[in-house]
Amino acid sequence: MKHMFDNDILDHRVTKRRRYLNDLILLAACLLIAGLIFIIVRISGEDGSTVSVLYDSDIIYSHPMDREGFLIIEYDNGPEVRYSSDFDEKSYGGANADSDINVIRIADGCADMIYANCPDLICVHTRPVSRTGASIICLPHKITVTVSDDRNDPAGPDNETDAVTW
Repeated sequence: MKHMFDNDILDHRVTKRRRYLNDLILLAACLLIAGLIFIIVRISGEDGSTVSVLYDSDIIYSHPMDREGFLIIEYDNGPEVRYSSDFDEKSYGGANADSDINVIRIADGCADMIYANCPDLICVHTRPVSRTGASIICLPHKITVTVSDDRNDPAGPDNETDAVTW
């Protein structure tokens, strides 16, 4: 006995094959879109000109990216940042030092946290940063190292913020 809608029902194998093909097309489209977004983000990023050291969200030191050397941050009486042309880890007593220490190396247009005596060392294992907006964060020491581009700042380096809105 034939049913009224038998002609509308496709063979199970054909339906399964068509669904599999549609899934592959959807997956390929998603991968293509993700790849395009990744390429656009990588191409559009600009190299920064300044590295800023923030402690509790306050800028405590800024340094040009084209001047190579080391920024040594010590925490005896609050954070103190000093510039040095060289750094010797042995002179700071290693992980058992009396005060907290972070060391940032600036070389080849990149900033890299090369030494810290914090317990987790996530900041040391973070890759070097050079793009505007990229950061290295040391949570135990409350330090953020951020790359910015003062060359393209429309307000200029001497202007202040006029107002803050919430």
